[in-house]
Amino acid sequence: MENIQSSNFYKKYLWDEFQQRIRRNPSYSLRSFARALGIDPSALSRVFNHKASLGPYSVQKIVNNLSLDGEQAHKFIHSSATDQKNFQSRKIQKEKKNPLYVSRFQKNIPAFSETQFEKIIALFDKTYDDLFEQDLLGDGENCTIEVSFHPPKGDSIS
Repeated sequence: MENIQSSNFYKKYLWDEFQQRIRRNPSYSLRSFARALGIDPSALSRVFNHKASLGPYSVQKIVNNLSLDGEQAHKFIHSSATDQKNFQSRKIQKEKKNPLYVSRFQKNIPAFSETQFEKIIALFDKTYDDLFEQDLLGDGENCTIEVSFHPPKGDSIS
């Protein structure tokens, strides 16, 4: 439960800030709020509707534009990173259940045991985490990572 709560901190913080601005100005819009944060209004809407998460570039812009510092900035950044990872995991799990996704990869990937497949996924997750921590994914909103796996002839994953 801690993971879910910590990943929701930044969304709750943004929602509370948005509501506070609406109370001060009832005609304040999501578009105005997104402009003040320095991000795309549709990205903010998708975050509020649990359809997307924010990438590190957008998060850094928000932290700067809201003048967050210290513990608030740390919690905001950490919760958004946790949400990004959780969102990607949910997306992968959803794709795995799609028969078209599975059949597409069955044609291109040799048969792996469950253990071998889990090791490949773990390696991909570590690579993604490393790229995320180094801020090499940009805003993460329109990011595609292609992975090619070609074991040496006669070699196998074990």
